[in-house]
Amino acid sequence: MKKIFFKENNESGFEKCNCMRIEEENGPSSKPNFIPVNEFTDADLPGPIRHSSLTQYIRQQEKLVVHLYVQRKNGISGTGFVWTCQDNIEVFDVCPAKQCRIRYPHKGYGGLLVYTNHSVVRDDVEAATCEVTFFYNSGCFIGVEDSSCSPVSEHVSTENLTASLSSENCSSAPDSKILNTAEKPANTLGTKPVRAYGLKLRECEENKDLVGLKIIYHDLELFDMVRGASKTNLLSKIPNQIKVNWKKYAIVISHPHGGSKVVSVGDLVALEEEDEDRPRRTTKYTASTCNGSSGAPVFTGSYSYRPFTHRGKYKGYNVSFSF
Repeated sequence: MKKIFFKENNESGFEKCNCMRIEEENGPSSKPNFIPVNEFTDADLPGPIRHSSLTQYIRQQEKLVVHLYVQRKNGISGTGFVWTCQDNIEVFDVCPAKQCRIRYPHKGYGGLLVYTNHSVVRDDVEAATCEVTFFYNSGCFIGVEDSSCSPVSEHVSTENLTASLSSENCSSAPDSKILNTAEKPANTLGTKPVRAYGLKLRECEENKDLVGLKIIYHDLELFDMVRGASKTNLLSKIPNQIKVNWKKYAIVISHPHGGSKVVSVGDLVALEEEDEDRPRRTTKYTASTCNGSSGAPVFTGSYSYRPFTHRGKYKGYNVSFSF
């Protein structure tokens, strides 16, 4: 079972990132434990929740996890979770995406919404600069030193991304590879990255650090794929005991440091319910996260039908949190 770790020497020009610490058998470790999404299997789940039905559910959900790049100063990368925002696909006779690279007149399609952190996409101006990439499931894994990032604001500067590769086989950062993706309908959706573009924010819940980003895309299959995921109830196939056990664990799917998609699994430390004094539910967990994981979906046995949105880490503690 292959795990991805950051290098801890200076040979590649960077030092180990400031990732949350994970308790291992021999004591604490500073290495994050990420599983490449294409290699995720039953064996990567803790014993109490190790079941093929849960693996299949995670594999279904990972298709809805996307990489975000926002053109801000130096640029930032984040993660999002896509869903349908209407029953039918929306058709634009003239593509309204400002960042679209197709220079001849063409149609654009809508009806999909990407949920992410408000701190990733702050307003409509940034929304219009946002590039969204589906199925970025393999490629170079980036490790960077980004000390400017706050522990509770997990973004990564693309200025550092292009200079800090952790794979000898890579000559450019993931974003550079993404930008060369051909913008045409894929015959086998999901086998290669597909680009979409931000349009504007449809909703913003600042108390939850949550926004819904409307996107424009050119591949009609995307809408059917997302809608199909909402109608395929794989949760019902998970045994009840596994669901009960799952309430003690958290599973995060993200693009740490703007790299290819990974899965991380950890303990669910706390689930704080909303009430009059707490206007939102909050989860705390030990699953590995890094800069670029902001906005990632967090799945637990509690409210598994609606993932939480990863926000960041508690400074000085071994836990991350989400709303």
